[in-house]
Amino acid sequence: YEARLIAVGGGNVWQGKIASGVPTITEASNQSTPPLNTTALCSIASIFQKAYIVDGTSIVQVDVPTNAVETYTATAMSTAPTGCTLAVNWRSRLVLSGDVADPANFFMSRTGVPTDWDYSQVDSAAAVAGNLSKAGQIGQPIVALCPVTDDLMIIGCAGSIWVMEGDPADG
Repeated sequence: YEARLIAVGGGNVWQGKIASGVPTITEASNQSTPPLNTTALCSIASIFQKAYIVDGTSIVQVDVPTNAVETYTATAMSTAPTGCTLAVNWRSRLVLSGDVADPANFFMSRTGVPTDWDYSQVDSAAAVAGNLSKAGQIGQPIVALCPVTDDLMIIGCAGSIWVMEGDPADG
């Protein structure tokens, strides 16, 4: 296990680590132009040695071991919610929220597949959109996502706090 720091500065992705007791930070490769908005706050979720960074206009994927920016592409039959400003890893799902156009909604990728946003599937690992699920859309703008355990996630809203218990795709 090796701890890594991933940060965004000036729209570019940077990664830091400690090797032999010496901290280093280097700019990620494959960035001909800044891949992220230079003035936006970004949120980062890490799943399976990949970091997913959202800035309210796009999703950028970083291969953590190689420190390289990769093209994020949703799997066939799905479209990623690119307008989000919040990202977390919960239950091996990429969970996104904070879309200005849909502020009270949350989106969860398929379990174990952070690029699968096909909401038409009905199995227990399927992708979930809050407005399409039994869990339902929350009535206030979501301003924070906080995974607590594999079974609980706190959802902070403009004037309330919600707790999601269990997986919304699992009945």
